[in-house]
Amino acid sequence: MRRFTAFVTLAACSAALAQDYQAYIIPALSQYGIPESYLGGLNAHGVAVGTMTYTTQDANGNYHTTYHGFSWTADAGPVVHPTPSGYSAINDIGDILAGATIYFADGGIGSMEPVPNDLSVGGAAINNAAVVAGTSTFRYYGGCRYARRAVMWTLSGGTVNLEAFVPAAEVARDINDANHIVGVATYTGSCGDFEAFLYRADSNQWIDLHAMLTGGGAGITEAYAVNALGQVVGEGWNGSFVSAWFWDEAEGFTFLPALKNGDRDRVTAYDLNSAGAVVGSAAIDGWADRRAFIWDADNGMRDLNDLVELPDGFILDRAVAINEQGMIVGDGHWGPGWGPAVAFALVPAAAPCPGDFNGDTVVNTLDVLAFLNAFTSGDPSADFNGDTTINTLDVLAFLNAYAAGC
Repeated sequence: MRRFTAFVTLAACSAALAQDYQAYIIPALSQYGIPESYLGGLNAHGVAVGTMTYTTQDANGNYHTTYHGFSWTADAGPVVHPTPSGYSAINDIGDILAGATIYFADGGIGSMEPVPNDLSVGGAAINNAAVVAGTSTFRYYGGCRYARRAVMWTLSGGTVNLEAFVPAAEVARDINDANHIVGVATYTGSCGDFEAFLYRADSNQWIDLHAMLTGGGAGITEAYAVNALGQVVGEGWNGSFVSAWFWDEAEGFTFLPALKNGDRDRVTAYDLNSAGAVVGSAAIDGWADRRAFIWDADNGMRDLNDLVELPDGFILDRAVAINEQGMIVGDGHWGPGWGPAVAFALVPAAAPCPGDFNGDTVVNTLDVLAFLNAFTSGDPSADFNGDTTINTLDVLAFLNAYAAGC
């Protein structure tokens, strides 16, 4: 695993957007074939999960490269599941979702069952109560799409078909701790019928985001993620143009702009946190050259490639998850041309603490002594307020920072 220190300034009122980052590039641990690695799930403790190609050797000495789920932290690096699988989500407890299997943090294992008479089932997201949002498939790909239904699963209650609560609910993509679920419905099953919805299972309330966007008319809309506040991100036709969007019940829809010279209809918003930071992927030149972005109401659209110091040739293509601490995961590739996907993580560094004058991570009398020594010797570091003059104003500025602590 390569590790690169990056300095990112995302200045905003929100603490989640004013961070320095360390960028981590996480290549696949495969020896043969095309190496690929993806991160898609992320919890509040900085544990990310995803899927990578991985090479194993059988008893006969033959090598096999298959897809395996893996977890990752900045300290431990990637930990690969020994059997072929794929990890899609992790909650703050440490429960991991791998298709239709739930690996509980306590060592237990749960298994989703499809809706009766359906063919298969898979989970997309898991909340801290281990409630899973996912999709049950009753007919495989035919013509232009699968025939599916959105579901919710619990260990005690099993699989619940959400079509009973949301008409024609087809795919469930995300769930928060209030059991608010977002996804896509389809009334006709036609190739162009995708209709975003929000379902509040705690109050059995269906919110037809598609109708709110289009005024009840035709259009393709999709909801991708819901945060702890019940805000939603998605994309699609809004009655006038195609755009990614951010929805808040009180404020309504905010439509994200294009990134650089890209087309507005080539912006995809994958996730958001409670600070209103949205991450995704967007074209920067017409329809081409997708780049990972972060958006918030104060700073607008930003190309993460411009905000992070990266190794030469590496490009951040998609940012697919962001947690409450501002950590971001996704995938990129080694450019300038095409390359297989390589996972990345952007980990916020600790916030600066001016009162910690000696840099030992503790604010105490040693910092006072260190500052006074610098002040009496005329050391440039004693210019605490940055006005190029060392005087009593620097003493007052330091004492204020010391009193504030960290």
